[in-house]
Amino acid sequence: MANVKPDRRSRLTGEDPAVQARFDRASAATAAGPLLNPVKQQKQKEKVVRLTVSMPESDSVILNELRALMTRPDGVQLNQSQVIRAAVRALRKRSDAEIRKAASSVVASQS
Repeated sequence: MANVKPDRRSRLTGEDPAVQARFDRASAATAAGPLLNPVKQQKQKEKVVRLTVSMPESDSVILNELRALMTRPDGVQLNQSQVIRAAVRALRKRSDAEIRKAASSVVASQS
């Protein structure tokens, strides 16, 4: 009962050992820190950053073609942000040389 505050400890003298054991467990649990709900911890979402993207009309057409291609099984199309996020993740899985080649093709098309 080391973690029980002195005023509470004096009230426990002569009490049932089961009650003292409950106070000991409670003191140990609160000493370890507050109890956190693991479900609430998992529900915390990542911060969303708002970006404005400009692209040629031909790339916008490609984006819409990809949206049609990525239609979910229930018939719902992904929005443009979701398509771009999927493309960025797929691009990150490529080698550095492939990424540089894709970047140079985008720069060359703008010239």
